[in-house]
Amino acid sequence: MNLRLRLTLMSSIILSIACFVLTLAVNLSADKAMIPITPIVPTSEANVAMENLQPSIKLAPSSQYELFRLESIVAMVVVVLSGSISTYFVAGQTLKPLKKLTEEIKNKTVNNLDEKISLPAIKDEIFDISTAFNDMSQNLQNSFKLQEQFAADAAHELRTPLAVMMAKLEVFKLSEVPLQGNTLIMVNEMSLQLDRLSNLTNELLWFSKDLPLKNNINVNLYLLLSDVLDELSDKSQEKNITIHLEQKEIVISGDDALLERVFFNLIENAIKYSPENSSIIISLQNNIVKIIDCGEGISDEQKHLIFEPFYRV
Repeated sequence: MNLRLRLTLMSSIILSIACFVLTLAVNLSADKAMIPITPIVPTSEANVAMENLQPSIKLAPSSQYELFRLESIVAMVVVVLSGSISTYFVAGQTLKPLKKLTEEIKNKTVNNLDEKISLPAIKDEIFDISTAFNDMSQNLQNSFKLQEQFAADAAHELRTPLAVMMAKLEVFKLSEVPLQGNTLIMVNEMSLQLDRLSNLTNELLWFSKDLPLKNNINVNLYLLLSDVLDELSDKSQEKNITIHLEQKEIVISGDDALLERVFFNLIENAIKYSPENSSIIISLQNNIVKIIDCGEGISDEQKHLIFEPFYRV
């Protein structure tokens, strides 16, 4: 039950109680105001004995009194109904600014936090809520900008020492004495971790950018996926994984660079977590791309976390 109906119901209950008490009080006062009437018998000498024998008789309430009761009850019902209907419409008009505020808040995203919501003309509680929300949005926007700036600065600072370490490690691999045993294992492990750290740095730089999501062009998904498979062909051949791509011309509107990155990550993960000598099927149906692999998959409890940056199962 929304706020408008709750206000109407509460007002109707209060109005009903008040009208019932008022109607009851009016009817009780009317009962007390009614004076019993005793019929008068002629006082002739012939009827003295009969007068002594005849009891006093109270007359029944008049039809006008019954009509008064009925009219008071009808008036109570009419007042309650009209008051409830009036309250419903008045509450709707009163809650219009709150409804407008709710719609504006629903349209808020990370990308438009800096756009302030409109403030009502009357400085009431809704005005205070709107002002507080604008302040909160501004603080959140500043926090996001600080995080993006920190990520970008950290990534830039990390790229130089990583490049130096990777270069020196490559030089060490090219030394005249062949690497053997634990030394070779250590060097290979260091190269692997430096590559991973370098990729992480690039990811930080990527996430710190203002991506041009609105600059969409027509993208042929089949051609884009074919290019991605060519880039990943070495990795799939290492594990002897066969990739079947359905040849179907589908053109969608989007950012080709971002789409290529998305499908590269998905297919790379499919290759990485599929067993050797298996297959991966990529189908294109009604603008939907399905990548089916033979990996163990992600549990239902963790699926809602897959869009978190840097999250790993």
